[in-house]
Amino acid sequence: TADALRRAGLAVRIYEQAPRPANAASRHRAVLLHPPVGPEGDLDVALKQHALLAALRQLRALGLAPRPTGVLQRLPAEQAAAWTEGLPETWAQARAEGLWLPMGGVLDAAALQAALSQRLGGVLQCGVRVSPADLEAWIAAGDAVVLASGAAPLPVDIALPLRALRGQWAQIAVHDGPRSAVVDDGYLLPLADGGAVVGSTHAIDDRDLTPREADRERLLAKAARLGVAEPRLIAEGVGLRSV
Repeated sequence: TADALRRAGLAVRIYEQAPRPANAASRHRAVLLHPPVGPEGDLDVALKQHALLAALRQLRALGLAPRPTGVLQRLPAEQAAAWTEGLPETWAQARAEGLWLPMGGVLDAAALQAALSQRLGGVLQCGVRVSPADLEAWIAAGDAVVLASGAAPLPVDIALPLRALRGQWAQIAVHDGPRSAVVDDGYLLPLADGGAVVGSTHAIDDRDLTPREADRERLLAKAARLGVAEPRLIAEGVGLRSV
C-alpha cells in the first residue's frame, strides 16, 4: 500500500515499532501466492484475481518470482472441473486431486522484505513507537493516517470490531514430499533448501504466543496428510492476526 501511494506521487512515511518489518503475524520463511478460483460470477474472486495480476507485475519489477512455481488446491474433482470452466489453462487446470494453479507459487519472505525495503528507502523507519500525541499532530496537519497494527492495541481510543486470530506454524525437514505448494484447510510451502513450512492452526480470541504441543502434533499430521513422508520439526512459531 505504501509503495503504491508513493508511486502515485504522495509523500509517504512508514513507522514500524519492531526492529524490522514482517516480524509479527507470520514471520516464517515463505510467502504463498495463491491464485483465487471460485464459482463463475463471484465478484470477490474476480477482484482478487485482478489483485494477484497486479502483485505479479510488481514482483517482476522487483526482480522476484515464485520458486517453486505452481499451487495445488485440493478439491473434489467435480468442483475443480466446474471452477475451471471458461478459465485459461495458464490460470487453472482441473486434476484428479483438485486444482493446479500454474501462476501461483512460493516466494522467499526475506527476499521480498529486502526488495521492498530497498525500494522504499528512507520512507521506512523501524524501531519507532507511535503515540496518541503523534497521531493527533499528524491529523491536525491534514495528513492521512493508516493504522496497520495487526492484532496489537491501537494507539488511539477507538473501538473497532476486531478480534485476534492465533495461528501456529511449523518448519519441517522434507526428504520425500511435494515440490510445489499444496493448499486445503491449511498449507504446505516447499522451501528452496528442501524443507517446508506447514500451517496453520486457527484459534479466535487467543493471544498466547507460546507454541503448543497439541498444535505441533496437529501440524505434523497435516504435513503427512499433504504428502510429506516422516516430517521432522526444525522450527516453529505463533502469529496473531486481526479478523
